[in-house]
Amino acid sequence: MKNLEPQAIEQLLTIIPDHPANSIMLFSDGGETLPTAMKALCKEKEYFLQFNILDPNFYEKVVENYNEEDLCVTKLVKWEQRRYASVARLYYTIFVSATVPEEKEQQFVDNVIHHIKTAGHIVFLLPKGDKNAIDRWWQILESKSFVSISTIDVSQEYEILAARKMHGWDSY
Repeated sequence: MKNLEPQAIEQLLTIIPDHPANSIMLFSDGGETLPTAMKALCKEKEYFLQFNILDPNFYEKVVENYNEEDLCVTKLVKWEQRRYASVARLYYTIFVSATVPEEKEQQFVDNVIHHIKTAGHIVFLLPKGDKNAIDRWWQILESKSFVSISTIDVSQEYEILAARKMHGWDSY
């Protein structure tokens, strides 16, 4: 992932609800501006942040710079994992800046849906102008009963696709 523009990050982070004991998750395979801004926000608001990193080289950099007990946890993950976090913690907002392989998209949503709190958001940073990717993700999210699916135009480089998980709208 390329770095996201500072003004886009500022607007993007407004999606995160402002209440105590908030938990946020980021799936990333590169780029330091979003993790840095997320860590600063979590430190200021005393939120919990979990970085799920997919690139081993980027993981080493993130562990060195972002791990902080009780605030940030960094994990090296693979798309094939059944769970990406402890079953005891649910997340209000999950950001996905990593490129999910097309053949893993459905499985990823099936796995990550259990980590999202009721009325929580999932936010994808997709390449600008990639209508096929937006359509695929939109259909997958609709099939899993996500609501309020929309794109947010705040970045020159990325299409932001956001959706909300609702309790009782399906078997999730």
